[in-house]
Amino acid sequence: MRIQGPKTNGTAKVSRETAEQKASNAASSTGAERTRGEKVRISSEAKQLADVRAPEKPDMERIERLKRAIEDGSFEIDAEKIADRMLEEEI
Repeated sequence: MRIQGPKTNGTAKVSRETAEQKASNAASSTGAERTRGEKVRISSEAKQLADVRAPEKPDMERIERLKRAIEDGSFEIDAEKIADRMLEEEI
């Protein structure tokens, strides 16, 4: 394949390497992980932000209690409490 443009003068060649070829080349390396020397440093602020945004783990005991209450018909909905929380979220 040739790429022609103002800076290439038609001499640039592009080789296409399939995913299989890349996997084969990676497998045929010495087994050591190949790196290019790039280093990434994550700031402490970014780490804190990631911790804040991480989803909470579900309380499985509470979920099981709610499931049982729904199944046996003892689950009650407190509409006033729900409305209060909805208003709190809007403010």
